[in-house]
Amino acid sequence: MRVLIYNSSARGSGQYVRSLKLAGIITDSITDSHCLILAGNSIVEKPLPVRTEVRELPPIHKSIVGDFVISTPSSGLEKQASDLPQAFAERKRIIDDTIKAFDPDVFLVDSRPSGLNAELMDGLRRLSSSQKCKTVLMLRDIVDDPARVRKRWAHEGTYELIDALYDDVIIFGTQCVYDAIEAYQMSRSKTKVSFLGLLGDPCVDASECKTSNTDAALRRILVTVGGGFDGDRIVDVACEYALRAGDEQRNLEFDIVLGSNSHLCAQDLTARYVGLTRNTRIIEHTPDFSALMMNANVAISMCGYNTICELVQRRKKIIGIPRSHPGREQTIRAEFLTKTYNGIWVLREPELTTAALATLIDTVLAAPEPQVRLEMSGASNLVAFLLTPR
Repeated sequence: MRVLIYNSSARGSGQYVRSLKLAGIITDSITDSHCLILAGNSIVEKPLPVRTEVRELPPIHKSIVGDFVISTPSSGLEKQASDLPQAFAERKRIIDDTIKAFDPDVFLVDSRPSGLNAELMDGLRRLSSSQKCKTVLMLRDIVDDPARVRKRWAHEGTYELIDALYDDVIIFGTQCVYDAIEAYQMSRSKTKVSFLGLLGDPCVDASECKTSNTDAALRRILVTVGGGFDGDRIVDVACEYALRAGDEQRNLEFDIVLGSNSHLCAQDLTARYVGLTRNTRIIEHTPDFSALMMNANVAISMCGYNTICELVQRRKKIIGIPRSHPGREQTIRAEFLTKTYNGIWVLREPELTTAALATLIDTVLAAPEPQVRLEMSGASNLVAFLLTPR
């Protein structure tokens, strides 16, 4: 089975990380499978699964205000409007050439049905006309505010696109928790839609999840801001609180992960917050997040899909700080999670201060360990879905 996975990664690194997870699930479970990932920007340093290749696309980033910018190693993110048509054309050429050469049996498209700037349209038409390849749109449990999604999909012709060029739509969520068919008015395509359950880490046994920190007196706080491109304020408040905790000689230690797309660095932070290293490690990026999660008594995290799923799977206490821009996806996820998981406390970005964080950390540390287990069936159901004949 030859599986092609597309992610635009126009914002953050979540899509690329999810592509690696999917490729690992597929190649571990299906012995004759080969995966190729078409990857936008936000390539992170993580080992590739077996029988998996990555084809990098020219990195184009969508800013918070919706402008496209080109990311270059020498200049970082910089508006280069004159170069954008050439970059988009090159991306499309790579995509089309890869589809022809790889000749996939399955094409998995993450989140953007037509791709960035409609770059998938010719490839989807080619695969649809061949009738050999199963074309599959993958969606997170929550895309964004329902009214906003419905308006955008109607304007962009997404409903017609799904009807014409996709064989299936898979949703990594549970319909009884969040009904995407109703929220996004997908009833016309509901026969194509399958809810696979949340996508956790298939290597984690939830029944054995315990904090690996064995020091009863010491409490470890993990701070993570995903890719890190917009996590500066959370990092600054966490550093201020860590300094305060050190001055008060509280038995707290901190792991603050900046993320692969952050422009912050450990050297600057330790210079700005003198004394921070007494109780804090600044980690710019780590390819393996599992040990940090398992060692944490509390995780302070944005509410992006990948990280939240893995923290919930490990039954961690979470202080969720949902990203408030450019859409409401993380805010909606946090709101629904408070109804289904007894280990999350939400602190909204406008309310984030050192004092507010300190009060909430005390509350969370004193609370009992989470007992609710959410079903993480996304991995096993994905394999079953792929093995089902077309």
